[in-house]
Amino acid sequence: MRHPRDRLYRVTLGDYLVAAGIVLASFLAGVRVAGKPVGAPRRALLYQDGRLERVLDLAHDGQVRHRLNGDDLVLEVDRGRVRVLQTSCPRKVCRRQGWISSPNQSIVCAPERILVTIEDPRGARSWDVLSY
Repeated sequence: MRHPRDRLYRVTLGDYLVAAGIVLASFLAGVRVAGKPVGAPRRALLYQDGRLERVLDLAHDGQVRHRLNGDDLVLEVDRGRVRVLQTSCPRKVCRRQGWISSPNQSIVCAPERILVTIEDPRGARSWDVLSY
């Protein structure tokens, strides 16, 4: 004769469905974190002397030339991110800053008075850290 507690330890279809739901939710969360974030920024803004000079579409890969005081600034767009590829400034700090891809990042070239920043798709400032 079976003990009444034996029914408590039997795996049912509902148990399998709950386990499958947990695995699926974990997989989807991992894909979201590993892939592009939802609402990823699609444009980079190039400012010179505080004026908006150019808007770069981050969905289209390639190189963009911008004329600066007789020299060219070359920006490279690749997979939703942007960097300075070539510049005529003396120390080339802006080139060494590397890729930017989120609204909290920017590239600054002080000698050429250039700022490259990523537009926030929500239209508001998003903060990575807030401290009191």
